[in-house]
Order: sequence, then structure tokens, then C-alpha cells
Amino acid sequence: MKKSNPSDASTLILISPSNGKPHSQYETLLLKRSSKSSFMPNACVFPGGKVEDTDFSEQWRDLFCQYFDWQEILQSLPKSCLPRCDCYNKLRQSCIPADIGLRICAIRETFEESGVLLLRNFRHNRLPVDGSHGNIGSAHNLPIQQLQYWRRLVNEDSSNFLKLCRHFNSLPDIWSLYEWSNWLTPRTYPKRFDTAFFICCAEGEINASQDQAEITYLHWTTPEEALKSHAIKKIFLAPPQTYELSRLCNEYFLLPYGYSFHTVPEILQFARHRAMNFPTKQYLPIHYQCKDGLLSLLPGDSLYPEDEQQESNRRITSNKSISELRISSERVNRVEYEKRDKSNYVTTYRVEVLPENFSIDGHKVPYLEWQNVQSDSSKL
Repeated sequence: MKKSNPSDASTLILISPSNGKPHSQYETLLLKRSSKSSFMPNACVFPGGKVEDTDFSEQWRDLFCQYFDWQEILQSLPKSCLPRCDCYNKLRQSCIPADIGLRICAIRETFEESGVLLLRNFRHNRLPVDGSHGNIGSAHNLPIQQLQYWRRLVNEDSSNFLKLCRHFNSLPDIWSLYEWSNWLTPRTYPKRFDTAFFICCAEGEINASQDQAEITYLHWTTPEEALKSHAIKKIFLAPPQTYELSRLCNEYFLLPYGYSFHTVPEILQFARHRAMNFPTKQYLPIHYQCKDGLLSLLPGDSLYPEDEQQESNRRITSNKSISELRISSERVNRVEYEKRDKSNYVTTYRVEVLPENFSIDGHKVPYLEWQNVQSDSSKL
């Protein structure tokens, strides 16, 4: 199989107050990819996609500078902690920094795929202040005919997103997107992406609709509902979505900061604090062939190599079983694909580490109790 270099991409975890669902204060937007998609067909994913050259067009600087000084724009962005992941450090032939271009990509792709338009109007000529509570995003709900018109134009040519912003005298709401994580597709895949994950907490009514091309279905759901649907094979979630939703299911307080994930403001405060105080860790799954299946190792696991980029170039094998390798590992952060017969694998996410092992990136340990519904799937 020919090895491919990863393409830059952006993904947006969009959080909104729940609409009367019991035991939940918020929901997130998930989209189902078309069966014809070239990458992860039929998977339920967060909105997002590949970075286009137009996301880093210097015309964005011209548009931003119609409202504010460029240095003021740069200083007003949500703060991130060093060192940065490669997707932010990559040299590009553009004056647009990655912190802006990658956010524009996430906002544009979210509009293309779901119709949700995150724009900020500057009638009062004041930049957002990234206070201790963070910046709430606000969706710009267009009349249906305007929505269809602009969505078609942006889908046909991504440069039309710039024209859309000019038309509505607004800017992409890059201030409400907080750096969340970074996932790099394993080298075993023919198509690979280096994806910057952002999180945005929005308020007010948000109208979303599928595009009937790339996306065949979308819905607002709680993380727990999505994961349970995945466990009983009602939907399919790719590993990054499964892992991130499991993090959001962890409602326990994260000491010493005291953040729970019960409400939208709590998630927003956590996202802002984490990005400011902890460097984002790149997650490159390393595949480890075992006697009875496959392990997908993640950072923090005892078997995860020190030089993951080098080790990902070769096939790692072991004559031990999945359970033997689990027992011998002091720290476990992995996905186990245990082979039961020729075509049947049982997938299990395992995270058995102390919370302090995750302090390198400030995230909570994924909460994995949703996997227990698998045993009851025959009753549904």
C-alpha cells in the first residue's frame, strides 16, 4: 500500500444547551457521512474537513483589517500553551497564521456540512475579550432561500465563504473556537489527515440541516446517547469521535480546578483553561499486531513508543495475546480489536491510568461505562 502524506484538516465539536432532554444540560452535533465518502463512509462525525488554500488566503487579512488593526486581531485570539502541534507550526506561504486559518476551515466546513453559520458582527467595533468565562459562539440563522443559495456557492467554491462574510459585514467567529485536540490518521490508511479539533459552545437557536451530498443525516445528541448507540451498532463512530465523546462523558470534577461537564458554561471554562495552561498532545494511534487481534495504542500507554513518528513507519508485532499484553502493562490507553472468528472482532476501549498521567495535555480521562450496554444489545 502506498504511503500518503497527511492533509491538514479541521474539526469542530459544537456544543449547545439541550432542548429539554432529561439528565442532560447540553448536546453536540453529529453528522453521518455518505456511503460514497472516500474517507470513513457511513461514520458519524463532528463537522469538519480538509483545509483549502482559500482558508489561508491573504484576502482574509484585508477583510479583518477593515474592522481592526491586524496585531490587535492576533492578540485577541484564544490563548494556547507551548509547545504547539505540527499542524500549527507548519510553514505556509501565507500571512494568515494557523490559529486563524484552521479556525476558518472549521467554521466553513461546519457551514457546508450542516448549514450552521458561526459569524460575528462588529457593529460596535469592539473585539471580543477572552475573559475567564470564555467566548460564547452565536449562530447566524439565515432565511431558507439565502441559506440554500450561499451553501451551494460555498460548496462549489470555498473562496465564496469570504464573499459570504463580506456580504453580511461579518467575520468568522474565530474567537469562540478553543483548541481541543489533534488527531493524526495512522499510516495504515491510504488517506490521512492531520486534524485540529476545536470546541465551540454556542447559545440561542441553532438551525442545522444536512447537505444531502457529503452528509446524509445529522442530529443533536448527548455524548452518552451517541456512545450507547455506537455500542449497540446503531451508529458507527470513528475512534477520534468515540474518544472525545468519552472525555465529555466524564462529569467528575477535575482537581484542582473543579470543572465538571454538567453545563455549557462549565465546558467552555474548562476548554479555555485547558488550552491556555496545557499543550495539546498529538494523538497518532500506533497499531500493534497481537496473537489474537490488534491493539491501537495511544499516548500514555506503556507500549506506546517514545518516537511514535519513527515507529509508525513499521509494522509492530507480538506473539502475546491482547489480555497478556494488558496484564503486563502498567498504563493502558488503547483500543483492543479482539478476533473472535474470521470476520468478527470485538472492539473495546481501555483507559487504565491515573488522572495525573493525563496532566500533560490537561484533559479528563475518558469515561467508558457506555461500553457496558453491549451486553444488553440483544434486548433492543
